Amino acid sequence: MPRSLNILLIFTDQHQQRILGAYGNRVVQTPNLDALAVDGIVFENAVVSQPVCSPSRASLLTGTYPHTHGCIKNNQPFAASIPTAAEILGRRGYRCGYIGKWHCGNELAPQRGFEGFYRPTEDNHAGNADRANGLFSAYDRFLRTRGLSPSTPGPHAFFTQREATALPEELCKPAFMAQQAGEFFRSAGDSPFFLVMSFLEPHPPYFGPFDGMYTPAQVGLPPNYAVDEQEMAGWSRRHAAFRRFYYEKGHNIKTSDPQDVLANAARYYGLVTLVDKYVGKTLDSLRRHGLADHTIVLFTSDHGDMLGSHQMVDKGMLFSEAIKVPFILRHPQAAFVRKRFHEVISNVDVAPTLLDMVGVPIPQRIQGRSFLPLLRGESHSLPPFGVVEWNGVLQNMHGRDPIFADVLNAHVRCVVTPCWKLILSPGDRSELHDLEADPFERRNVFDRPENHAMIRRLYESLRQWQEETADPLPLPDPLT
Repeated sequence: MPRSLNILLIFTDQHQQRILGAYGNRVVQTPNLDALAVDGIVFENAVVSQPVCSPSRASLLTGTYPHTHGCIKNNQPFAASIPTAAEILGRRGYRCGYIGKWHCGNELAPQRGFEGFYRPTEDNHAGNADRANGLFSAYDRFLRTRGLSPSTPGPHAFFTQREATALPEELCKPAFMAQQAGEFFRSAGDSPFFLVMSFLEPHPPYFGPFDGMYTPAQVGLPPNYAVDEQEMAGWSRRHAAFRRFYYEKGHNIKTSDPQDVLANAARYYGLVTLVDKYVGKTLDSLRRHGLADHTIVLFTSDHGDMLGSHQMVDKGMLFSEAIKVPFILRHPQAAFVRKRFHEVISNVDVAPTLLDMVGVPIPQRIQGRSFLPLLRGESHSLPPFGVVEWNGVLQNMHGRDPIFADVLNAHVRCVVTPCWKLILSPGDRSELHDLEADPFERRNVFDRPENHAMIRRLYESLRQWQEETADPLPLPDPLT
């Protein structure tokens, strides 16, 4: 009987698609991921269900949208009634493991199909009740065994994300994660496995051991750094103001200062290279243990980062910098029809595709669709568009100043094709972007009469998606 294929799913946090050699960036050094792309395939239009960590992660693991799985803000559990890919594969005899940032509630407790091998890294997403019960991350224990202690004393003290960024490279989270992956591979046994590696980097606090690798002059400002905010919908403008406020107060990055933006981007590039190095070590370990020829490898991210575009950093916006992610897939035993795919896929399609690739039936409740037929050049049922949600909440910073209160009440839907993007929010101005003529989304062309036919087509696609996924948000016809 042929051996079942293993799955290695690797994703970063807040990784803009353009900051990767495989996507044409000639400054950032990502030799290992570039080599993975050469051996595999690349999707140029991979989008996420919501450009926020936890909702997107829940979609990646369950194949459902945020309005369905119920996780619409950070550090919130998703519905227990919706199984993860790990729970589905575990029932089929797969050994499942998780290393890194979880961020969907209960950070330190093994859960959702990963109980056998769970190695969390992010103590700051846990509560004091967990620490009072002696629960700390595997990364915390790793640092303490090397004689380190958190800077803040007390029984509940933990290593903050900022503290961890100042540690030597051999003690950084990516190095720890690659070591844990090697441990998982060593004990793989005869059962097939599903291992998830969830890197925090290049997420804030935007510091790490490779901070001096790139100069601000090398990275440069994005072409859409300066933008006319009158082109944005009201929700976009308010959210942009919140982003700038949050990062100036919380991270000391003044996005209206080009030098601040450039310095931050240079460090971000260093974090991307750091991840690449330890992805490479993980793939080397996979080969050393004789597992590469039986393992599907997928590399992606939970969302992107504005990284100076439109004078913003971070996530949450519906611009391409935040909703598009790198997506590289290597299958050890299949030949696909192309090396690069321009079609739009969503991270809700990941779980059904991986299940399809290893011959496991896709549960009916999964809303994403397998893109395996597309890869093989067969007829497929993928829609020619992707949908991205915004569901009104993100971080408690929204409540710290009354001028941002209405951001909480904004609910937005975005439908995107390779060439067009339509953004609708009830009671607000609409946005239409021609992605071919204006790839950096400087101009809102919604009000041009010649675009009405396209608006109608995109709106009907969005309404069709709402019916199929039981999305309850009322979206009035934007042309009436």
